[in-house]
Amino acid sequence: MMELAPGFDEFFGSLIAHGVDSLPFIWRAEFIRNRRAAGRLEDLADIEAIGG
Repeated sequence: MMELAPGFDEFFGSLIAHGVDSLPFIWRAEFIRNRRAAGRLEDLADIEAIGG
């Protein structure tokens, strides 16, 4: 079973309570590609932080 970040249950519960039934997202590979394309120091730091 995947371990969830602290507070995820509360966050997910809040979405449900407010009638949110879907969220847009991108896959990890696209996230990394987008951050590299932006090339800002903070974007490159995000890539490093997730081990990309």
